[in-house]
Amino acid sequence: MMIIRNLKYTSILILAFYSNSSGAQNIHVAHCLQGCPAGTSETNELVIRHLFAVSLNEQTGLADWLSYRVIDGSIGIASLLPREWNNDELARNSIQFEPLVGEELVIGRPRSTSSPESSYSVNETVINSSDRGRLVPMSSFAKSSYWPDLNLLSIMSLIKNDMRVGPWARLDQRANHLVQQTGEAYVLVGPIYGNNQSVGYVGSRNIPSAFFKIIANAQGDISAFVFGQNLAQHTKYCAQLSDIETVESLTGLEFFPRVFNWPLGSLDAQLGC
Repeated sequence: MMIIRNLKYTSILILAFYSNSSGAQNIHVAHCLQGCPAGTSETNELVIRHLFAVSLNEQTGLADWLSYRVIDGSIGIASLLPREWNNDELARNSIQFEPLVGEELVIGRPRSTSSPESSYSVNETVINSSDRGRLVPMSSFAKSSYWPDLNLLSIMSLIKNDMRVGPWARLDQRANHLVQQTGEAYVLVGPIYGNNQSVGYVGSRNIPSAFFKIIANAQGDISAFVFGQNLAQHTKYCAQLSDIETVESLTGLEFFPRVFNWPLGSLDAQLGC
């Protein structure tokens, strides 16, 4: 059964619960347009914060998907905001950081076993400190009083530096520009795993081979992108355009599950592509 944690932060969320004939509940999350993505494991943990909703994988401790809504009034200059990772106390399965000497970091989390040693034994992955990043850009919420949510480890993922500060960040900037023109946008992001040469990088069980980013509006206009981990900084983000069907195939997720005829249009031109 999926675990949902929103213990302190329901005041700003539209969470409507109603039962159907089988007794199950439908949950409406304001961060997710036309429903949060379907297709994750039943053991995933859904954490809902002021600025985002994230589905954490029990095995990796990392997000399988993350959704957020950007509005014009939340966008600002983030260069002076502190960037210090903090554990997410609502996330039982989230990773934890332990710094090492130099540029490397250990990502650790409890082993998923019932043995007595499991409480102090961890699975560890060592990565370069630069090859990690936020799945939500701080600039999209720099004017929000809840911006510290973006320092939580529940939104961190293993993103190679050149791709993250290059085409990925430029698309974030363009999406912010779109919101300033139109008022709001919904964004879905997450990792793609597996030895998929079509995205230009061979990943592993714990290291994503690529990342997707889907930008949408309430009218059903959507653009989807797939960013291979090995992209150079100068790569154009428009060259990474994809489509919903491809991203669903690569991730096993179903996006916008409450509708059957989306997308109705494209945001490609408005995003400069």
